[in-house]
Amino acid sequence: MLKNKELGLAIKAALEQNNFSQAEAARKFNLKPPSITGWIQTGRISKENFEVLKNWCVKTPLSHWGLDNNESRPITNKLDQLDIDLLNSFNKLKTERQKIEIIGYVQGKVSEQKNMQNLSISTKTKKAAI
Repeated sequence: MLKNKELGLAIKAALEQNNFSQAEAARKFNLKPPSITGWIQTGRISKENFEVLKNWCVKTPLSHWGLDNNESRPITNKLDQLDIDLLNSFNKLKTERQKIEIIGYVQGKVSEQKNMQNLSISTKTKKAAI
């Protein structure tokens, strides 16, 4: 496994490769953004956070971290298994068009869900005001 500055550079590259900003990483880990900057600058990260990070960055091969690619990513719960199954299915799609259609569909569903949550919050707020 990489250490020190090499690990810091690997963290930065993995976040970029997976299209995660440092702010998104901070939210994921329930930290403030300077903590993520610290990981990148020093390469110091707890073992627990490293495990979560390497599993979160699914586009990043284990070899990126100086690990054996044959090592499996641990599955911590059923949702993780579902995520892995979905990702594997997605990667089996033959054309970019299929992938773009799936991404569009999922983004639409996420948008619908957010709208429903906002509507629910708005309704609760109106009822509380009455």
